[in-house]
Amino acid sequence: MSASHTQTGVRKRFPGGRRFVLLLLVGLAALTIFFRPYTRAKGWANNYEAGLAQSVQSQAPLLISFYLEGCALCDVMERDVLTDRDVQRTLNRFVPVRLNVEQNRELANQLQVLGTPTFSIISPEGKLIRSCEGYRSVTAFLDFLNLDQDWASH
Repeated sequence: MSASHTQTGVRKRFPGGRRFVLLLLVGLAALTIFFRPYTRAKGWANNYEAGLAQSVQSQAPLLISFYLEGCALCDVMERDVLTDRDVQRTLNRFVPVRLNVEQNRELANQLQVLGTPTFSIISPEGKLIRSCEGYRSVTAFLDFLNLDQDWASH
């Protein structure tokens, strides 16, 4: 059997085989980019009451991140935005708390959380300053966080 006969036989049995392999490789590459492992943002508490007490003590606003297990946008937000160096620096002005919305339904309802991810800024007195819902770019999230004078007036 000659080499050309073998190649022809393979082409007849698997038409478009090269295209399939190429698409498979492109798909796998896209999956590894979207679902790449990441380091969870550090310094986030997981208890509202403890976070609020720390907020009162430090007189810094509380930043609550409401998430849901399996929420792809929550994971992307945490991987791409919350770990950004400028965001990390800005977060030093807050008491960050990460809460599972299912385990904190009463608080989520009180703060009118309709979806995830949702970020709520709370004054040391426990009053909602503002919230944002859904994915935000680094720039948009920094705009949301930059309340230097605004939160103090609440």
